[in-house]
Amino acid sequence: MGQGNWFGSEKLGPNDTLGDVIKHGTLSIGFIGLAETLVAMTGKHHGEDEEARDLGLEIIGHMREKCDQYSKKYKRNFSLLATPAEGIAGRFTKIDRKEFGKIKGVTDREFYTNSFHVPVYFPISAFEKIEIEAPYHDLCNAGHITYIELDGDPSQNIAAFEAVIRKMHDEGIGYGSVNHPVDRDPVCGFSGIITEFRYSKFPGEFDTTKLPNAILATKGNGELCHTHGSVSNYSPTYFYIGECGSKKKGKYAEGAGIEMEDGGIYEPWIGTESAQNTDGKGWFKDNLKISWSNKYWWDSSEDRGYCWLVNFSTAGIVSDRVSMQFAMYNNSQSARSPRYWKAQYSITTTDCSPESDSQWYDIGEFTVPDVAIWASQNDWQTLGTRVYDFPLPTEILGKESVSIRLMPRNNKAAAKNVDSYDNSTIANNSGYNTMDYFAVRYNK
Repeated sequence: MGQGNWFGSEKLGPNDTLGDVIKHGTLSIGFIGLAETLVAMTGKHHGEDEEARDLGLEIIGHMREKCDQYSKKYKRNFSLLATPAEGIAGRFTKIDRKEFGKIKGVTDREFYTNSFHVPVYFPISAFEKIEIEAPYHDLCNAGHITYIELDGDPSQNIAAFEAVIRKMHDEGIGYGSVNHPVDRDPVCGFSGIITEFRYSKFPGEFDTTKLPNAILATKGNGELCHTHGSVSNYSPTYFYIGECGSKKKGKYAEGAGIEMEDGGIYEPWIGTESAQNTDGKGWFKDNLKISWSNKYWWDSSEDRGYCWLVNFSTAGIVSDRVSMQFAMYNNSQSARSPRYWKAQYSITTTDCSPESDSQWYDIGEFTVPDVAIWASQNDWQTLGTRVYDFPLPTEILGKESVSIRLMPRNNKAAAKNVDSYDNSTIANNSGYNTMDYFAVRYNK
């Protein structure tokens, strides 16, 4: 009111009433969680049961009727709003769970379903979802929307896309939306990137970091460091050479490059064509920092490993699934790189000293392979990277600070002998570990 957004409000004094002003606007009553309400009352929601479907329309119809009655009684524009309130949907669930406990199908997830929507986790066809939600559009006169999720790019199937739009029209959808996330895997469901490191992005003049000597995420938020000195020994990699059999062989004019978060293309070889690899084994030379390494992995004074340390924020993110992917390898067997590793997370600290071990929790264990290196071959010309994929606990979501550390779990390494696998120890300043990629994703 004080901003003059309502017609006539600019004339109001401190002691004036609002009656003559709010008659020019809309007084909306919103709702969320119809699906969970129906589960609480009938045991099923409206996407899976006809009885629940009828009851849902009865409930929302009653709310619309009350709004119409208030409009006539008070001569004001009361209306019913199908609320798209992601923030409230998560906050109300926490409040109700604290008071009523975890109720299956009601408070057992991290959020209530928006307005009259069929729950996003429920498998249903696009046409059936439209048919179920369409009657609510006529009831919710302050605003309404129905979303349809497509697994693929609609431009590849125009006929199917048109059929969905026509179905919305025919059923009376007032406001319809077709979502087609381009970064979603229809099998596993992972879609949103929280943090992703694809090449070495260094802090700028105005960047601040929590971690010492850190590099920055190339997508999302976050930073990465090594707990013994700086991230070092940057080496190009096979990870971004493009399709197998490419004939580009280092010629940057072909449009090669790495897509950056701002939509640009990272082309660090521009102006250095003479320095590029032309033997057909890879695109990048040693002046391009596409992956990162370190040669120090065992702290003999503490009898424990140093680690890769990543810190990022998940504030505001709600999901039922989150995961971590990374790719790494060790250099040659004779260099005695760390063989056995573990991954851990913390939501309370970035400190990796023994005193803080009680604040770190296990994610999983993994083994890193050695790759063959010989005098006539560079490490970025060797196919040896292994990709790892770990589910993460949803406990890390909604936090201002989350840390993940990847560290050797013991001091075992391979020796120079051809039949050696883990009968030696880690050698600092000799055996290095290289990481090509790191990311944390969640299901939208």
